[in-house]
Amino acid sequence: MSHEGQQVYAGTAGAVNADGQQDPKHLAVSGRMQLGKASPGHYALQVIVTDKIAKQKYRLAAQSMDFEIRQ
Repeated sequence: MSHEGQQVYAGTAGAVNADGQQDPKHLAVSGRMQLGKASPGHYALQVIVTDKIAKQKYRLAAQSMDFEIRQ
């Protein structure tokens, strides 16, 4: 997560458990971040996924979104 171009949070990589998932090509995963101490302003959140069994060309996927924290 970044604020005004500076990284303010970086999560750790974790494995995804595919057991019980209905479609192995579309895995559902969730997570949580505490934003209570974050200053008001505009932020960007980026999620990067590495598929270790995919071909090298398709191994990484990234998506980002902007959001705002208000007082």
